[in-house]
Amino acid sequence: MKKTKTPGIVTIATLTLITLIFWIFFNVYRVFSVKTPVTVPEEILSPIDPSLDANALTNLTKRLYFEEGIIPDNNIPTQTATPAPRTPTPTESSSPTPSPTGVPSPTP
Repeated sequence: MKKTKTPGIVTIATLTLITLIFWIFFNVYRVFSVKTPVTVPEEILSPIDPSLDANALTNLTKRLYFEEGIIPDNNIPTQTATPAPRTPTPTESSSPTPSPTGVPSPTP
């Protein structure tokens, strides 16, 4: 038996379809994996003044410093919720209640 050869147009169409599928897949992957560039404000990017600020240095020496043991712990008491006392729930009793018997007497 003789095999029939596939036409050239079918081979080219198949390779083009495979290429197109891979192209779409890699573009979608690139969109989700590439990080967006970070925009930094201009005031952060501006250069810092290299001169030494004498006023800032004198203000640092005038500050009041405390040692670790001088400052007491400021513990603020917090209120915790206390559970409410449980009240007994009424239950139905199966005992019969007494009913009045006899004739009521007239009250003078």
